[in-house]
Amino acid sequence: MAQKRQKPEDIVHKLPQVDVLVGRKRGSELHFWFPEPLIPIIKEPLRFAWLRVHFLIKLSGKYAVTLYEILEGFANRHDGECRVTIEELRCWLKVPDGTYPDWKNFRHRVLRPAIEQINADPMGAGFTVEYEPLRKGRFYNEIVFKLTKTPQRIQQERDIRTAKANKQRVADLKAKGRPHLSPADIAKADRETRHTLDMAETERQFWAHWESKGRKDLKSVGGAFMNFTKLKYKQSLGRA
Repeated sequence: MAQKRQKPEDIVHKLPQVDVLVGRKRGSELHFWFPEPLIPIIKEPLRFAWLRVHFLIKLSGKYAVTLYEILEGFANRHDGECRVTIEELRCWLKVPDGTYPDWKNFRHRVLRPAIEQINADPMGAGFTVEYEPLRKGRFYNEIVFKLTKTPQRIQQERDIRTAKANKQRVADLKAKGRPHLSPADIAKADRETRHTLDMAETERQFWAHWESKGRKDLKSVGGAFMNFTKLKYKQSLGRA
């Protein structure tokens, strides 16, 4: 029989590995590491659910904690939706078999109290949730949860992405032997020149000019960039 060839997506990489070294004077040593392909994924902060411990502690409902943990895993999806069958949801929430078997009791005793607790503190949860039951024939079969992030959370995540981009920018400049030119300095120069210049191109020309002059030390990188930008602005107006 011919052996079935594995597709790239069928290959499963080995996940975290652990070694235990025994026989040490002060006990054993635990060595724990991740495979190389997994490390950049783990370092990406927005790939995973952020469970807000202070909010979890406040939840008192039997199913509210588990439901919040489940929904948080879907909060960063582009559509903010979680679609699940009622049977799967019962399993996720660990509702005992035979308990609340019909939709009306399940909604009244399990789903509604949990959602009300989550929605009672959107700042703590980081989102609000609505849901819609879907029928299959005469009976409800699926639930679609719709999550809406709070403005504060959206801003927080935007700040995280900006900080990451800035960190990468500083690293790139250091790799090229350039001093740090902050986004704030670029934005200030953009405002001073009435947003008429392409700042990316202006920055490229600034560094090219700096390198052509022998990479001289700059007392103020932001000030030097501002002067260069103003000169380019005057040239664009035919004044220089």
